[in-house]
Amino acid sequence: PAPAPFPSCGSGGTASSRGEAGRARSTRSGMRVRGSLLGFKAGSYEQHEEETWQGDCLTKIDTRTVEKGTTTTVAGRLEGGSFVIDGAGAQQRLPACVMSFAYWNPRVLKQANLINVQTGAWTQITVQSLGKEAYSVRGESVDASRYRIDTARHRIDVWYSPQGQWLGLRSTPRGGHVLSY
Repeated sequence: PAPAPFPSCGSGGTASSRGEAGRARSTRSGMRVRGSLLGFKAGSYEQHEEETWQGDCLTKIDTRTVEKGTTTTVAGRLEGGSFVIDGAGAQQRLPACVMSFAYWNPRVLKQANLINVQTGAWTQITVQSLGKEAYSVRGESVDASRYRIDTARHRIDVWYSPQGQWLGLRSTPRGGHVLSY
């Protein structure tokens, strides 16, 4: 059977700014989701994230996630020819040019690994093109390209406009609830 959707009672937002010549970018995002079932608190999730990019390469990341009362922080920075990340586990030294699950950049679809900003894990992914389909944006139908990103724990479908603009996402954790936005 299909997983039941998590109750839609959350909020979030993203802010982005570009530096010189449009090559540097800083993003700041936050998300808060709270759910209830039959009047009882069923769960909550909060994430605050700041990323700094140079071109398509992540140069700095700071995140704080609170899930089920547990707080996790992740920090990463470009240092000495590597991207050094301190996450829930030990410190990792990754290649200098890495990306997170930054769906706003369609180049995530060309990667073999992405940084999980919640845990700091260097996450292996596989990407499959699922073709074109109609996708509704503000009441208008767009001929969107759909892709599936699979990890060991999640199946993520993303849609992009013909111009490469990210339109939407549906994430289905293995055995979990569906998150769409």
